[in-house]
Amino acid sequence: MIQIASYYNQKTFFEITTPKLGEGNVMWVIEENGNGLTKQERIRGRRVLIVEDSPLFRKLLKETLHSRFPSIDISEAENGEEALQKVKIFCPEIIFMDIRLPGENGLQITAKIKAQCPDISVVILTSYDTQEYREAAIQAKANYFLSKGTTSRESILTLVKSILDGK
Repeated sequence: MIQIASYYNQKTFFEITTPKLGEGNVMWVIEENGNGLTKQERIRGRRVLIVEDSPLFRKLLKETLHSRFPSIDISEAENGEEALQKVKIFCPEIIFMDIRLPGENGLQITAKIKAQCPDISVVILTSYDTQEYREAAIQAKANYFLSKGTTSRESILTLVKSILDGK
């Protein structure tokens, strides 16, 4: 998958991101610097997608992850439709998925993501810790199920480290 982004901030440049086997993603930056175009290759960091309708919870989770993993790339989606688009573009390794979302719920979105990208680790992180939701998460092929009310910050960070380390 190739992702192309362009930015304008005193310079114009284009980022073209492509997967590189065993090394994460490669970002090729083509930049206009007044003397023509320059090109450089940068290995991109690990990627996490947070799918949550609460802006405050997204912010807190993002801050928590960056406190331990400052170089991790984190993208956010507030609903399932946006999450599906971001998975195609952002190529995350880990997705934190709320169950209750506007439109399709997080379990339905998880099933769609896992059908297309089975190697992505999906962590259901919800306030609705019931046996029915746990069973539905298993059916949707979620990798982990965490309760917002009882899971500690340290538990989340330990889980992320183990996923990124391939354990």
